[in-house]
Amino acid sequence: MSKIQVIDRPEYSRVELDTFDPVILATDAQQIIPAGTVLGKVTASGKYTPLTILGDGETSDGSDVPAAVLLDQVIVPADEDLKKGAVCVFRHARLLRDQLVWPEDYTDEQIATALATLEAIGIIATTK
Repeated sequence: MSKIQVIDRPEYSRVELDTFDPVILATDAQQIIPAGTVLGKVTASGKYTPLTILGDGETSDGSDVPAAVLLDQVIVPADEDLKKGAVCVFRHARLLRDQLVWPEDYTDEQIATALATLEAIGIIATTK
């Protein structure tokens, strides 16, 4: 899937990475990030990254807290951050739940918590 469907977007906020808001996607290695990937925002750098899972005793850096959803598939180059070309939704949108992409080992309980977090910032995941 290269794009996800936005069902409804009142006051929709769509930000391209090279516009007024310095949003950057970062990963550890070259990575294809599919549309619908739930993103966290690293507090220290302000960069967005695919949602992570905290290990035992790890402290949150923000990347484990849902903050946005990637609307189009992107390829992040090796050893670089993607600084343009991706579009994310940050608030005021209704998306199809089955199009959201979660970390591989995410449990149903973690997904439920993450969906509540997204809803609190105005991203509603629905089945229709």
